[in-house]
Amino acid sequence: MVAGPELEPCAVEVLSARALAVLARQDAAMYDQHLRLMRFDEALADLASRRGLLVRFHVKSMGPLNGQAELVVEAPEYMTVEYLKRRVVKAKLQRGDRLLSTARFMLRKRLSGSSSGGEAASGTEELPCVTPAGEEVFLFHLGYRAPGPYQIFIGTAAQTSDREQQEAMRESLLTDAHNRQQQRQQHHAAAAAAAMAAQPAEVVHARLRYQALLEAPGSVSAVQPVQPQRERLLPEAQQSVSPADSQGNSRSLPLASMQAAEGAGSVAPDVPPQPAVYVESRRQLARWTPGEVAALIAGVQMHGTHWSAIHEVYTPTGCINPARTQGDLKDKWRNIVRVVCMGRQDRSHGLTDEQRQIVWSIANPSNDVPE
Repeated sequence: MVAGPELEPCAVEVLSARALAVLARQDAAMYDQHLRLMRFDEALADLASRRGLLVRFHVKSMGPLNGQAELVVEAPEYMTVEYLKRRVVKAKLQRGDRLLSTARFMLRKRLSGSSSGGEAASGTEELPCVTPAGEEVFLFHLGYRAPGPYQIFIGTAAQTSDREQQEAMRESLLTDAHNRQQQRQQHHAAAAAAAMAAQPAEVVHARLRYQALLEAPGSVSAVQPVQPQRERLLPEAQQSVSPADSQGNSRSLPLASMQAAEGAGSVAPDVPPQPAVYVESRRQLARWTPGEVAALIAGVQMHGTHWSAIHEVYTPTGCINPARTQGDLKDKWRNIVRVVCMGRQDRSHGLTDEQRQIVWSIANPSNDVPE
């Protein structure tokens, strides 16, 4: 066998300052081991370069990982995939990345026929480091021949310890979320109980009565709308109101409160006595005088049912009591129209025949003669 020509030893590639800073974080034994391994790899690469057996690889990250540029590494075609991974670690170390174990990442190649413009992670398969029988895989076994270049991808390899740690973290998060939810529910329940305890006894008693009324079978549908008491008067004021006033000013209203509903279907239990006070109401105003009624009819005849206009014209002059609101004018006009259309003689309004005719013509534009 004829020996080949002697080759001069080549200087080992000098490590960058950032690479030395990363290696300095290792202990002395690991530092020396990494340096020896790198010198061995450099010697093999130099030999392959001289023999024309050096293969160039362009290594990209799978996905937009930190926006880093691709790495360019070279490895002899007669070396293993594990050797190629060490060259990738060396290239990452030279640019200041942290030192990774080759077991912590994997190399992938694009499947034949997949589009080069697609995602890096799609249409790829892993470069195996060992065969199922446990033998190392060489680059030329995978079809990589000098000089290249070839494109490969680097991705994180999931470890058994990583999966166990992730599962433990997931269980911890689920447990914490469940505990926080229980704490919130307990806090809300305690706050609701405290708010209930802080309410006056009358409010709690009324709520319980109302809930019992709703839960009673058929009690809700049996309750009929009643005329609620719109204000509370002193006994002296109640005695001064005549039956005619009560009949003329009372109106049917829908069910407006729980007390009115209970008054229709049940007898209210004993309630702590409340002081009798005046409640501000439109019925507390003085009765409508004939002059006010005439002014209201004239206002409707001139302005129609524009109560704001009537109020602005007649209340400043005193023709209508300034204390009366637009709602008072509207209610009084409705009462007058009802009395006229029903053909009743109500002395509380004191309408003349001429006024009745005017009201009838406004309320009934067809000018049908009232009965």
